[in-house]
Amino acid sequence: MSEKYDSFYSELTLDLLRHPKKISEVPITCVFVHPTETPAKSDVLCVGWNLTNACRDATRHAELVAVDRYTTGGACSDDVAIFEGAGVGKGKGKEDEHEDEDEEEDEEDRAMMKRRGKAEDLKGSTCYVTIEPCIQCAFALRKIGVKRVVFGARNERFGGCGSLIDCSRAEFCKDGREGYEVDFVEDSNAVDVLRGFYGRENMSAPESKRRKKGEREG
Repeated sequence: MSEKYDSFYSELTLDLLRHPKKISEVPITCVFVHPTETPAKSDVLCVGWNLTNACRDATRHAELVAVDRYTTGGACSDDVAIFEGAGVGKGKGKEDEHEDEDEEEDEEDRAMMKRRGKAEDLKGSTCYVTIEPCIQCAFALRKIGVKRVVFGARNERFGGCGSLIDCSRAEFCKDGREGYEVDFVEDSNAVDVLRGFYGRENMSAPESKRRKKGEREG
């Protein structure tokens, strides 16, 4: 795949980061696409971003939200999120003092969210994601049958594409699957997102379980 192609879709995942940030969600995003000669948003099969806090569900990572949107219309993600719009536009209860300057892009993103198909349509696709998929998602991508995964930052704590274990290898388990190609294309923006992710305080956690910044740095 050409560098131009990878750059286009990797940049798109970074552009999508504004949606999870609007609802104070973990800022990780992804897109699924089948290779074509010229990259375009119209070729995107589905998009996703983390909704673990919005859905109160630890499995609602970007990759699984994207698949859920594509196959069920968001029955297990957007439909059960406590924030209206699941991060596209204003979230429920979130005040915005300024007019949304991204409305045109939001409409394009809503269109990508609404694309529908069957799980088998994702077989052979490429998944572009800002951060290396965790073990859960890396194995799910294997079961889906993606051909390639491209990410911009390593996930040293939970990475399932080589950092902790490598679910992409055909020999990872005896399930008869071929596995998939993994490309790490380091992106400083994605790295910054990962650092922010691990440095943040989870406001959805119980008070007794929160790791205060002072306690982490002290």
